[in-house]
Amino acid sequence: MTDVIESLDHLLRPAGVGMTLEDIGDYTFGGSMADPSRLGHVLRAGVVLKQAGTLPLTTPLPPELGFFLAGWASEHSVLHDPEANRQLDLVAERIEQIEARYNIPADRPRSGKEPPELIAADLEFDVTSDRLQADWLCRYRLDDMAELLLTDHEAFGARYETGRRAFAELMGRGDILDDG
Repeated sequence: MTDVIESLDHLLRPAGVGMTLEDIGDYTFGGSMADPSRLGHVLRAGVVLKQAGTLPLTTPLPPELGFFLAGWASEHSVLHDPEANRQLDLVAERIEQIEARYNIPADRPRSGKEPPELIAADLEFDVTSDRLQADWLCRYRLDDMAELLLTDHEAFGARYETGRRAFAELMGRGDILDDG
C-alpha cells in the first residue's frame, strides 16, 4: 500500500494540496476538527483524486476515494461556515419549538408518527443541509456530486461509503470500517 500512497502523493503535490495522503487520513479519521483551514486541502485532494480515477494509472486508484474525500470535506466545511450555521440554526430552533410544544424529547429517535409539522421541519433541515453541502461541492466544480447529493441521496451515500472504506483500508485503518 505504501507504493499506492506515494503514487497518490505525487498526484497531490503539483495540484497544490498542502497535505500528504497520510496527513489527510489522520485528519479525516482522527476526528480532529480543530483546524478548519485544512478542509480546503482535503477538498482539493478529493477533486484531484476524483479526476485521477479516470486516468490510466499504473496502480489502480481505490474506488471512490476522491468522492469520499470531497464529500467528507464539503460536509465538514458546512459545519465551519457561519452563514451555513445561521441557516441551519434557524430550522433547528423551529424544530426545538415544535418538539417543546408536543413535549417530544430532542434526543428521541423519530418514528415517522410525529406531528406533520415536525416531520416537515426535519425534512427542511435535511434539505437545507444537503443544499449547503452541494454549494460547497459546486465551489470546487464538483457539480456531478452536488447533483447526485440533491437528487439521489442513497446513491451518494453508497459511493461515499465505498470511498470511505477504500480510504480506511488504504490508510491501514481497518479498525474503523464498522463506523458510519
